[in-house]
Amino acid sequence: MDKKGEPACVNDVFLQRLKNTSIEKEVSLELAQFNLELNSLVFKLTGNVLQNLKKEFERLWLACSTIAQELNCKLLMIGCLPSLQEEHLKLRNMSPMTRYAALNEQVLRSRKGRAIDLDIQGRETLKSIHQDVMLESAATSFQLHLEMPFSRAVRFYNAAIILSAPMVPVTANSPLLFSKALCCETRIPVFEQAVSVGGFDGAVFGPIYP
Repeated sequence: MDKKGEPACVNDVFLQRLKNTSIEKEVSLELAQFNLELNSLVFKLTGNVLQNLKKEFERLWLACSTIAQELNCKLLMIGCLPSLQEEHLKLRNMSPMTRYAALNEQVLRSRKGRAIDLDIQGRETLKSIHQDVMLESAATSFQLHLEMPFSRAVRFYNAAIILSAPMVPVTANSPLLFSKALCCETRIPVFEQAVSVGGFDGAVFGPIYP
């Protein structure tokens, strides 16, 4: 984000600054020019793995923060940036990568040109229409990827589903979008509607407050 706390569309320039550095391969562009993806090394799930993971991300964060400062910006790890507005989610702010242009083209093609309707009924109501996939860039996340034997995949999947219930309220940090106070965790309905995954009847619209 810039000094005003608004999205800074500089990730391409940021990545250029990373060339020939020790973390060049651990940072990549995300869908929007104001988002970056930081990837850690791979760790075995034994011993001090969580402590080692923390140290790894502190190393990455420090290096990236230094470069951000050189660009008069600051990194912020958050789900939905409170200062994000609809005008930031335009194709002109899409990262210059073929994969994202192709994603936008194919998603709209599969929808037969129909716009993406965002409709969230939370503490306030937000309705918005988007003609591209940039809405998905409003919701970022911290993700852990776990590799396991195929024979145990079902048990791990079931455990993840069970754990998702307490994890959502513990980690909720995105009540605001486009200056609207919505759900405690607005990323869920945003992501579900942005990629049209459906879900339980009415679930994509978030909780309805009395």
